Amino acid sequence: MTESIRLIAEHGSGKTIVSVYEKSHSSGQFADAIARSLPDSYRSILLEVDSFDERNWQERARELEDCISGMGLRFACFVSYGSVGALTQHLYLALPRAVRSMVMVDPTTRPHPSRWTRIVSALEEHLPVGLPFRSADSVFNSRPFLQRFRCPVLILTTTTATGYQQAEARILLDTLPTAWHETVQSTEIDSRIPELLIDFQAIAVKSPQRKRDPLPETRAISN
Repeated sequence: MTESIRLIAEHGSGKTIVSVYEKSHSSGQFADAIARSLPDSYRSILLEVDSFDERNWQERARELEDCISGMGLRFACFVSYGSVGALTQHLYLALPRAVRSMVMVDPTTRPHPSRWTRIVSALEEHLPVGLPFRSADSVFNSRPFLQRFRCPVLILTTTTATGYQQAEARILLDTLPTAWHETVQSTEIDSRIPELLIDFQAIAVKSPQRKRDPLPETRAISN
């Protein structure tokens, strides 16, 4: 672990599911409940990451990579909440062999983009050559790299997702080669997401099905 990344809970053995959420974010409470509800036939690990933004995302991304490498985790399913999805996308690009599959809840392609970044991105959608006045910064944006992803990805959109998060989910679903999507009611997050997590483990890693195919249903959940 590092000063900015903490191990909150770990139990079970078998296929590894690593859940990552941001400290003080609203997702923390149900991320904890979901990770702890997974059956002991899976190794469930819950990590808490200190808050980050466009200025310090590189530090958090590097620490997450070091944490995963230090724990010796290979071929795990990574579950992320909110903007932490940008960190796990970066993790896949940096350590693809560590990632078996990804589940992202209300994800974004950037780490907490500022209002200016959102405005520029919205304008770029209407200009085929982009914007000449975009600054040459080092803020991570996964969009140019999404076609490189080969692992199965499940995108979960909750009914409390913001308009921005919904738009980001559509970009990810339309661009990722092997992605599935489900909408989760806000009142069913604690119960529905664990079911979807387990179902998603049945997706083939090599030559996964087309992203439009339905998820297999196993419902093998037991406390």
